[in-house]
Amino acid sequence: MTKLDPKPTTLADKPDSQTGRLVCRRQRRRLLALLVVSVFAGMVWFFWPARPNLAGFDPAAMAQLETAMWRDYYGQRWLPLLGHTWRASRQQYGFSRWDSLRLAWHAARAARAFQRDTNDPAAVSAMTAYYQVVAKAAPGTFDARKAAGWEVQWWRQRRESAPSGEWSQTIATLTSSLYGCSAEQALPAAQARTQAMVYRDARRKTGLTDDEWREVSRQLFTGYDLLRQTIKKTQRLGASLPAVHLDRRLTPDKWLILDSSPNCQFFHIGVECCEPPPSAPIFWHNIRECQVIYFNASQLC
Repeated sequence: MTKLDPKPTTLADKPDSQTGRLVCRRQRRRLLALLVVSVFAGMVWFFWPARPNLAGFDPAAMAQLETAMWRDYYGQRWLPLLGHTWRASRQQYGFSRWDSLRLAWHAARAARAFQRDTNDPAAVSAMTAYYQVVAKAAPGTFDARKAAGWEVQWWRQRRESAPSGEWSQTIATLTSSLYGCSAEQALPAAQARTQAMVYRDARRKTGLTDDEWREVSRQLFTGYDLLRQTIKKTQRLGASLPAVHLDRRLTPDKWLILDSSPNCQFFHIGVECCEPPPSAPIFWHNIRECQVIYFNASQLC
């Protein structure tokens, strides 16, 4: 019996192995290119710069977020604290996603260090890094180191049961450096926020009920609403100021004094050498019936 020869294999019957490998290589390259593009797009999305606005917050939303942050802090829930701080930075102040993550990380580090030891220098160091990021949205004369010092100072004052008026004043000083208003103007908002802290601290041994936490949020809302009103007054006052032409020979340590009271006409009183006001490029306080405004000559020339 004659053995039949096997049927010859053609390209149509069995794909060539080299052709198969070529197709696989093409698919891998396409997937790799898609992955690279996706990673690049994700990085652009995450690191895309933003124009933060410290005055852009919603008082009700900030009150809810800060209440949540307090609950996270006292419950030692550090990841939720990180998330709520990120949301405040991103959604309320408009920082970029990357900067919001940095702010959340530095704030959580500072809070944890301070909770362990009120004199731990890591708390001030972390808050300095925090305010160095915040400086992108703060007035030109903002000092991150001073701001960090004030922040930790009022933490310590509260922890050591100092009179609440002292915390309020420290918070007002910090707020004035952030928003370019006087500490006197920032004080009512600071006092409302301090009152929320006093309310919470009076109940720390027994713990707060949900209703009591809602009361904390309500008091914080009052503080943020007062701050919002102060910022609006500051903005309206700045918009109403006349154009000023200064002598180019003025040095940064000289300040131009303008009268801005409704009872007085705008006029140039003069330029004098004096110590710069504490931390703000625009600063005012009451003198008799007029409000005196100081402008740093170096920022107008």
